[in-house]
Amino acid sequence: MIEAKKNIGAAYGVVNGVANLADGLKILLVEHGGACLGSLRRLLLETYGEDHQCFEVTSEDAALAIIDKQGDAFFDICFVGSKVSSTIGLGIISDITKKTGCRAPVVFVTEQGDDEHDRHTAASGAADHLVLSSLTKRALSRAIRYATDKRRLEERVEHLAFHDPLTNLPNRLLLQDRLQQVLARVRRRKGCAALMFFDLDNFKNINDSLGHSIGDALLQKVAKRLRRSCRAEDTVARLGGDEFVILLPDAGRDEEVTVLGAREVADKIFSAIAEEVIIEGHEFHVTASLGVAIVSEHSLGVDQVLRQADTAMYEAKSSGKDSCSFFVPRMEEAVLRQVQIEAQIRSGLKNDEFYLHYQPINETQSSRLVGAEALVRWNNPLLGQVSPGEFVPIAEKCGLIWPLGEKILEEACKFLVATPDLPQLSVNISSEQILRPNFVPFVENLIAETNVETGRLIFELTETALLADLEKAATAMQQLRERGIRFALDDFGTGYSSLSYLKKLPFDYVKIDGSFTRDVLDNADDQAIIEAILSLGEVLGFRVTAEGVETAEQLKYLQDKKCATVQGYFFSKPLAGDEFFKNWLAVPSNS
Repeated sequence: MIEAKKNIGAAYGVVNGVANLADGLKILLVEHGGACLGSLRRLLLETYGEDHQCFEVTSEDAALAIIDKQGDAFFDICFVGSKVSSTIGLGIISDITKKTGCRAPVVFVTEQGDDEHDRHTAASGAADHLVLSSLTKRALSRAIRYATDKRRLEERVEHLAFHDPLTNLPNRLLLQDRLQQVLARVRRRKGCAALMFFDLDNFKNINDSLGHSIGDALLQKVAKRLRRSCRAEDTVARLGGDEFVILLPDAGRDEEVTVLGAREVADKIFSAIAEEVIIEGHEFHVTASLGVAIVSEHSLGVDQVLRQADTAMYEAKSSGKDSCSFFVPRMEEAVLRQVQIEAQIRSGLKNDEFYLHYQPINETQSSRLVGAEALVRWNNPLLGQVSPGEFVPIAEKCGLIWPLGEKILEEACKFLVATPDLPQLSVNISSEQILRPNFVPFVENLIAETNVETGRLIFELTETALLADLEKAATAMQQLRERGIRFALDDFGTGYSSLSYLKKLPFDYVKIDGSFTRDVLDNADDQAIIEAILSLGEVLGFRVTAEGVETAEQLKYLQDKKCATVQGYFFSKPLAGDEFFKNWLAVPSNS
C-alpha cells in the first residue's frame, strides 16, 4: 500500500532534473519488515514542516513500482530501513540503484550502527548511512543537503557531458544513446522512427564574412526554431558546426506513414527557419538541406542510420539545397562508390595513373590551330577508365585536388615546352589551387624548372572557383599575370554569370559552355545568350571561345556571329600527346 502525505506548502520545482529544495522536497520512505522510521518522520516534519511530501511504501516491489510510476527524476531523496535484516535493506538499495533510473540519492537508515554497516552501505550504492538512535535535526538536514547537492553536481557534470554548450541541445553522445534505445524499441514493438540530418546552406560564408560570434548567435536561434518545430518526445541534437539531427521516435506504424509524418515535420522546419533572422543589425534569410532515414526493425545500427541520413542530406544539397531528401539504397551505393574512388585516387597519385589528353582550339573562320586545352584522364586497374566529371569533384571534396592539380600543371608545362609550334595551352585550375597561399610560389618554381614560355600558358577558372574569395583570387591572378600567364573564364553562363567577374578580374578569354552550343540552332534562348556573350567580349575586349562544337551547322552559326575561336569534337576529340602532335603539329596545313 502506498500512502502519500500531501504537501500544502510551496509549489514544487525541478531545475535541470534536480529538486529545488526551497520549493519543496519529495521523499520516498521504504520501511521494510516494520522498521521503526517514526523518529525519522518526526525529524523531517520538524525540519521542513509541511513543505515536503513523504511517499511511504513497505516492500521492495512497491518501491520499484512507485519509482517507475512517478519517473526517474520525481524524488529528491530516498530513505530505506529494514527491521528484519540489514542485508535485506541493503539489497533493496542495490536494486533501486541498479534496476531503476532513479536519480534520487538513497540513504540507508538503521536503529544501530557500526563500521561494518558503513562498509556494506557504500558497496550497495547508498549515498549515506544514518543511525536513528543518534540522529538529530541538524544531522538529518546536513545529510539531506549533502546528498542532494552531490547529486545536483553529478547531474550538472552529466548534463555538460551530454549537451552542446552553445545551444544546450543534446550532443552526439546523448543522441547515439537515444537512437540506440529507439532501435531497441522498434525491434521489440515493430513500428518505425525517423532520423533527420539538418545542415544549414552556405553557413561558412556567414562565419567567414561576419565572424563566429554572429554565426554562433544564428545557430542558437536556429536551434530554438528546430526545437519549437518538434514534439516534446522528439530529440533535437547538435552534432557540431551547423549540423543538427532530429530523432522522431514512434513516427508511424509502417514506413509509408513514417515518411508522411517526417515530411510534415520537415515542412514545419523549413517554414520555421524561413522567417528572417536579425542579429546585430544583420538580416539573414536562412535555408537548409535535410536528409531523412527511416528507422525500422531492419536497421542495422546507430552508425548505419546516421550515415544514411547524412547521405540523404548531401543528396539534398547536390539537388540545389533548400530541400529534403529521403534515403534510398542507391544513395548508399553512390557513397560507397565515392569512398572507393577516393581511395583509388590516393593510390593512383602514387602509381602515376593520371595523364593528359589535349583537345585543339581552332580559329572559327579558318579552322587554323590556335591552341589546345589539357584535359586530365584516369585509367585505374580496379575501376577502369573513370570520367573526370566523376573523380575531379571527389578529389576537390576530399582535399586531393592539390596534388592532382600539381601533377596536371607539371605535365602540361612539360608538354608545352616539348611542342614549340603549339601557340598556347589552357590548363584548368580549381578554387583550392588559386586560393592556396603557396600556389603562386609553386607556379613560379615550375616556370623556373621547366623554362616554359609563360605567354603561351593560359589558366582556366570557373565562376564556382571564384565564389569562395573573389579578392584573394584577384590577387593571385594579378601576380601570375605579371609573370605573363593569361586567364580564361570557363563555362561562362552556367553559374552566376556576374559581370563583376569580368570587370574585377584580369580575364583575356571567356569560354561559352557547350550546353549552349549544343542546341543553338533550335533554341532561341541559347542563341540570345551566345550573342550577348559575344557582344560583351567586343565591349570589354576579351576573346570568346565556344565549346562543344560538334557539327558543321554549329560552326557555320558561330562563323556568322564572328565568334573568335571554337573547340569540340567537330575538329577532334581529346588526344594523347603523341597523337595530338602527329595530327595537329606535324601537319603543315595546321601550323
